[in-house]
Parts: sequence; structure tokens; C-alpha cells
Amino acid sequence: MEVDEFLTAHRLLRWEDGLARLLDARMVAAETVKEVFPRNHGIAAFFVEHQTKRSGHTT
Repeated sequence: MEVDEFLTAHRLLRWEDGLARLLDARMVAAETVKEVFPRNHGIAAFFVEHQTKRSGHTT
């Protein structure tokens, strides 16, 4: 297991999980998050993955 994978799998706070819950509850808009963190490539990748998962649940 690579170091990055290990750290991602074992971190205590998973911001992706928290952000997904906020998005699903419509407490925050994706556009707002993108504006606040314009240089964070992790956010962009998260939105692609999150949208793919949501699309799969609605069909």
C-alpha cells in the first residue's frame, strides 16, 4: 500500500464524507465550495466522483 493510500484510508476526519453529507442535505452548494477553494484539485476530483455516485443512485 502506498503512503498516500494509507493516509487517505486511515485519517480520522474524512472531509469528503462530510462534504457529501452537506451536499446531499442541500446545506451547501457545489458552486460555493468551488468558489471558496478554487485551487484545490482534490475538490474538483471529489465533485466528479460524487456526481457519478449520485447519478448511479438515481437510475
